[in-house]
Amino acid sequence: MLGTPSTPTGVAFEGGRVWLTFGFSSDERRLGVLDADDLVLDAAPFSVPDGSYPIAVGAGSVWIADYLGSTQTRYDPTTEEIDSLTLPAASGPVEIGVSAAGPSRSVWVAAGREPRCSGSTLRI
Repeated sequence: MLGTPSTPTGVAFEGGRVWLTFGFSSDERRLGVLDADDLVLDAAPFSVPDGSYPIAVGAGSVWIADYLGSTQTRYDPTTEEIDSLTLPAASGPVEIGVSAAGPSRSVWVAAGREPRCSGSTLRI
């Protein structure tokens, strides 16, 4: 991809925008958004931790997982609100899925190292 500060580690598409994580090999460690209208890569107003690459968009939010730190972050691009959830230590989240249909909206996180359920909830 032209014009990125480093190699993107995660990509998600939603509503004419492309969301990119730069979680490894990047000094900027940020979340970027490319708008289809102007084709300019802008930074979101917060940084993502080293190891952030799983990313998904849904339920009005951008969801980013941190493989090394075992956290899940939700970013609302409308309000710029940020929420984080700590996953079980050493769980190593590798993928995110978002179900935004109907009243039972949910976010699923696939663990890569120590899969176990923590029972934690982050309301969406």
